Amino acid sequence: QGPSTHNMLKHPDLRVMIDLARITDNDLQDIPLVGVMKSNIEQASFTDEELLTISLFANAAGKRRMPFCEKVHYYASNAEGKLADKVQSFYNFLHTLRTYAMQMNVAKWLEHVYALTNYTNWVLMQREGEARYYALMALIGWSERFDVSRNTGLRAFVDHMEEMDAQKDANTDIELSASLENVVKCMTIHKSKGLEFPICIVAALDKDFNKQDKSGSVLIDSDLGIAPVYADLKKRVSGT
Repeated sequence: QGPSTHNMLKHPDLRVMIDLARITDNDLQDIPLVGVMKSNIEQASFTDEELLTISLFANAAGKRRMPFCEKVHYYASNAEGKLADKVQSFYNFLHTLRTYAMQMNVAKWLEHVYALTNYTNWVLMQREGEARYYALMALIGWSERFDVSRNTGLRAFVDHMEEMDAQKDANTDIELSASLENVVKCMTIHKSKGLEFPICIVAALDKDFNKQDKSGSVLIDSDLGIAPVYADLKKRVSGT
């Protein structure tokens, strides 16, 4: 089976996790905040009716023009009842994630998010659960490579995601598989860098190294420079 790809900024489960990273960094953002609040994360799962109640509560206090993200804060600080407790619990959850973000890299942070939210177990019980689970694991693999190349934390990860989203960057494609088991993945050595498999088969190892470059009329080396072929017409010999 050849590797299939999916844009992680459009995959619904990965979008939830990326939006969660965005509001962990800064929760004063309407679109990612609503996306996470309406998601199936255990600490969220707000209904449309609950979101409407939050908005109307602020409207009734004369704050109709207030951005929705600020209305949520206002509701948590001024309302009472089960929904107010739910909103406050949601903010406590974000505070915990911020604490984790200050203590670990992005890949470890995602692992803690999966454990806290039980999201990976939830997707496994849904339609195409294995493929969705593999997508979440692929996001961790992608973030590990980000950590190695950048090593600058959640804020840099969020900035990088937003930059690629704005530019419609093809590098947001990650490899997915329909299943975690009983498949053979065919990829180049370059594509397999940083990944781990219990069994690897590397083809064409019996072939000789390509030495054609050494027989060229001009050799180029980054350290030694250029070496053209020297011809001695009297002795009728040539060499470098």
